[in-house]
Amino acid sequence: MPKNILKMKIVAIAICSMSFAAQAGRTIITFEDGANLVTDLDGYHGISGWNSLGSVSESGYGTGIGNYYFHAQGTEGLSFDNGPVIFDGMYYNSWSTAGVIPSYDLFYQGNLVFTSYVDTHSQPVGLYWVDSGYYGKIDRIGFHAGSDGVAFDNFTFTTTAVPEPLTSAMLLSGLALLGVSVTRRRHRVS
Repeated sequence: MPKNILKMKIVAIAICSMSFAAQAGRTIITFEDGANLVTDLDGYHGISGWNSLGSVSESGYGTGIGNYYFHAQGTEGLSFDNGPVIFDGMYYNSWSTAGVIPSYDLFYQGNLVFTSYVDTHSQPVGLYWVDSGYYGKIDRIGFHAGSDGVAFDNFTFTTTAVPEPLTSAMLLSGLALLGVSVTRRRHRVS
C-alpha cells in the first residue's frame, strides 16, 4: 500500500475518532463558594429552582462535607437548564423521624421515572452518600422535605453526550476522506 494512501487512512480514522470524543462531563456541586451565594442561586451550575428550594448554609456540627451544604426546606424541584443529565447521587440526610419515606423524585420530560426512599430511623446522623439508584436521563429532581427539611452536599451529576454540529461535520469529513482513499485505491488496482 502506498504511503500516501496509508497516511490518508490514518488521518481519516483520526478525524472519525475525534468526532466521537466524550461530550459528557461530571459536575460535583460542593457549595464551597456558598458565602457568595446568599441572595440568588438560580442558574447556579446550569440549574434553576435553588431559590425556592432552600439555601446554602454554613456547616455546623459536622453537617456538611466541607464548609457549606445546601439546606432544602421546600418540596420544590431543581431543573437542569442545559438539557438532560444523569444524576449520580449526593451526600444527604433527611431531618425527619417518620421512618421509611421518599427522599427525592427524578423526572424526565414531565414523567416520574424514579423515587428514592430512605429510612430515617437507621440513617447516620451526618450526611452520607446516597447513590442515585437510577441511571437514565433526567431533567428535574424534586425533594420530599420533612418539617425540618433535608440537607445535601456534593450534588453530583453527569451531563449527557450531545453531539455538536461541528462534531457531525468532522465525522462526515472523515468518512468522505476514507471514501476518497478507497476510491483512489480501487482505480489504481484496476
